[in-house]
Amino acid sequence: MTRFSPRRINVDKVGRGIFTIQKDSTLVFSASDNSDPRTNGRKYFLRYPMVFARPIGRALEILWVFLGIFNLIMIRGLVGTPALIRSVAVYFVNLVGRHPAIFLALPSLYFCLNFTPLWKGVDAIAQLILPAGVSNILHFPPLYCFAGRIPFWLGNCLDAILARKSLPPFDIWSAQWPSLTGVWLLIFLQHIALIGSLCALVKSLTQRMLGRGLATLFLATCSGLYAEAHSAGTDALSQVTILLLCSFGLRILRTGGLTAWIGYSVALLLAFLTRSVNIVFSEWLVLSLFAITAFELFQGRGRSIPALTQCVLACVIPFLVVGATTAVQDILIRLVDEEYRSTLGRTLSDRVGTFLEKLPTNERERLEIQLQKREEDRWAKRAIELQNRVGPYYLGMGGALAGEMRSSGIPAAKVGPAEDKAVLRSGLAYLSTLHPILLRVIWRDFSRGFIQAGNFIISRAAFSSIRAGGVDRDARPQVWKPLQNIPNLDMPTATALQDRSEQNSYFRLQRRLANIWVYCCATVFSIVAWCRGQRRTPIASLCLLLTGASVFLVTCCLVYYTDRYTIPVFICGVIALLIPLGEERIRETAI
Repeated sequence: MTRFSPRRINVDKVGRGIFTIQKDSTLVFSASDNSDPRTNGRKYFLRYPMVFARPIGRALEILWVFLGIFNLIMIRGLVGTPALIRSVAVYFVNLVGRHPAIFLALPSLYFCLNFTPLWKGVDAIAQLILPAGVSNILHFPPLYCFAGRIPFWLGNCLDAILARKSLPPFDIWSAQWPSLTGVWLLIFLQHIALIGSLCALVKSLTQRMLGRGLATLFLATCSGLYAEAHSAGTDALSQVTILLLCSFGLRILRTGGLTAWIGYSVALLLAFLTRSVNIVFSEWLVLSLFAITAFELFQGRGRSIPALTQCVLACVIPFLVVGATTAVQDILIRLVDEEYRSTLGRTLSDRVGTFLEKLPTNERERLEIQLQKREEDRWAKRAIELQNRVGPYYLGMGGALAGEMRSSGIPAAKVGPAEDKAVLRSGLAYLSTLHPILLRVIWRDFSRGFIQAGNFIISRAAFSSIRAGGVDRDARPQVWKPLQNIPNLDMPTATALQDRSEQNSYFRLQRRLANIWVYCCATVFSIVAWCRGQRRTPIASLCLLLTGASVFLVTCCLVYYTDRYTIPVFICGVIALLIPLGEERIRETAI
């Protein structure tokens, strides 16, 4: 069933063993080599496992509606609700609240039983497979890129023990050749980390079992988080660090304490070491503390010195985190005989590319001439020209520029730093124009992340990455050779898997709940909480919504849109939606 697809079009378009069963029970299939099954002389058999009927999916959707109705019953106590139904529902939700880990682990169990490990395309190749270098130390922060290789080594050790062979040496710096056991171990650990971070979030939201139960049930329906945890790629660890960051931030706002501050600092460091844009999340605690302090001082209820001390501390921690991360990257990059520099220009080049393709040819050339006149550096001028005439960094501009630098006599060791410097200056030059079409492109991507994207889109994006990897594997089989024993990575299987994900009932639970609606509901709940006398809770919720939008706006300015970049938006919206569940007031904090 690995190549079953619910879409007939991919049987005709891709073939290579993909098959489908139509509504009239007609079997339509293709041969693995795209020969004619009617004349190639082979015999074909269809074997399929027992599957759940469609009503099971409908039952899950009914459960989703039940959660909303139950929330209304518990908040307002609707007249006429039978006491027995209410008592049973309360008992069940309280049970969930007392044991959130069990219920939060059920989606992980579902993924592990139904899907083999997913792989985040060429990005995961650079992060987890290639030897240590610029791509997995500077371009992708190093935490996940090297910590994620430890399960590969453990998996290879386990395979060696079972085969009664000598253990492989521990080496996470060289190119990796993971076994299926190692990849499964990585995915298993990612699920454990997600479940742990979700439990920490639930316990930070409220002390009431009823509120914890509701939060747990809602989080268990967020299939996008579990799809990312089931994928090999840096986003799996990034979402865990964001959840931990918010958990410790809520504890700071609620009770304070040294432990909460240490946890927050470590979570922010891990988040920045996983994905550079995550440093923007530090904005949330700063905004929340300043807004709460200003409001309470205005009301004459706050203590100025402790409150201002916390505000200053929240501002200082991000600078310490950036300094520590820079030091770590500088040490690691020197170990591989490379020079520390920013690789931001590579992603900026992609952003500029989506802008330039919208411009007419004559306007592009005019803009190129204007930018070259402003620029003094020779290679930055050349990068501006190549960006226009060749395309973005990964589509030829980077290779062409590096080739010209080598031909001009620049030492090989200096080509990389000089190239990245020129590409960065080129990208900033185009970005600084604030061209109306550039702003329109950024706004289009930004609005798309709210209006179209949501939990269902994020879930589907994890499977779309598999298909993109399958396309790249056909084009560059040598790059993917270390993963030749990993299933789902060939193009037909990946295509069929993506098609099935679009029809999955669990993924479709929130298919109509786009990020914009999550943000609207969170805003309404915050206003209701304010009207009920709470102050810190709605301020923290609204500041988190603003932070999620800020993170995504920065992302849209630096790189083109992909669905997985909306994960921080979704996480911030969900947490902001759940914060008002903690009906007890967030008390004054103390360091």
